[in-house]
Amino acid sequence: MTDIRQRTGLSRDAANHRFRRLEELNLIEVTYADEGFGQRSPPKVAHLTGTARREVERGLFRPLRDDARGDADTVDLEAEIRAMRKEIDRHKRRLDALSASQPGVDDLEERLEAAEEHLDDLEAYAYEWDETAEMYLRALRAALEDRGIDVGAYLRDAQ
Repeated sequence: MTDIRQRTGLSRDAANHRFRRLEELNLIEVTYADEGFGQRSPPKVAHLTGTARREVERGLFRPLRDDARGDADTVDLEAEIRAMRKEIDRHKRRLDALSASQPGVDDLEERLEAAEEHLDDLEAYAYEWDETAEMYLRALRAALEDRGIDVGAYLRDAQ
């Protein structure tokens, strides 16, 4: 089980489900090893049954009889594979259509970077303008007050 899980990337539950299904189809017999590794329980070991060996020799993708579902029902692996390929092709076409209708990620990243640079430039300009405007307003106020004009009264009136 560990070897199969490592080679396939299946989770423990997914691997156990498939083992149970293969046992139901009488394709494997599951036993346990004599010893585990360290303190661990002995691992599961699967062996092909005679039925499985025959099926492999005849052609693995030929429909298999599923005794658990009755004699009339079969598991048609070729049909399942065709259906999966059809579904994959459908998803590929949908992905291609979405990709064609949307700007590429690289294009969006470039546009975002350009917008960020523009925003930085605007922020720098606004900061410089604010400092310059404040300096001119102080100079005007000082000039007006030097001539005896009460700038405070004009500001109160403006509010």
